[in-house]
Amino acid sequence: LWQAPFLPHDGRKRWRWVDMAYQPHALRSIHAREQSAASEVPPVGTPVGWQPRGAWQCERGEDTDEEGWQFAVDFYSSDMYWRRSLVGAHVRRR
Repeated sequence: LWQAPFLPHDGRKRWRWVDMAYQPHALRSIHAREQSAASEVPPVGTPVGWQPRGAWQCERGEDTDEEGWQFAVDFYSSDMYWRRSLVGAHVRRR
């Protein structure tokens, strides 16, 4: 069973819905880590004047599994360490 990061050494990686620097997204509408972890869709509001093009959906491709996930041993910024295979993985991202 996958869940939001929870280990004490995960530090700032413990947040769900983070930017590329593992910081909570600047446009998040939920400010408590536990509420963010429970959210099934990104809790991100749109800036004034912006209109969403549609409902949130994940991207799928040859580098993801059927549900749009990529897997790795740890959270990396570089795409080269992410793969579609779950074997040996400890973390996942969309």
